Amino acid sequence: MWQKSGSCERLNFKQAEAYVQGLNCREIAGYSDWRMPTVDELKSLITKDKQANGIFIDPSFDSKQESCWSSSRHADDILYGWGVNFSYGDDNYYYKSGIYYVRAVRNV
Repeated sequence: MWQKSGSCERLNFKQAEAYVQGLNCREIAGYSDWRMPTVDELKSLITKDKQANGIFIDPSFDSKQESCWSSSRHADDILYGWGVNFSYGDDNYYYKSGIYYVRAVRNV
């Protein structure tokens, strides 16, 4: 189950983790088991073609969150984390002090 939107603001990696913890504390949508998605889970949202919303994600999702953090860590450098850029339809690693959105997910 995906969060339809995501964070309203861009966050660094640590803030993104805190954002998801906040969702759980507030039991958003009645649930307290939200988490940051893995990079593979985020990549599963990438569409083959650019959508009418201007990015490579299904229009049922908010297009504001064009680049999102994942929970996946960079294997060689703890200063980097993986994310997905829906504007380009690809994944990449980002410096953890960089600011990107987060879209939470939960297991159903």
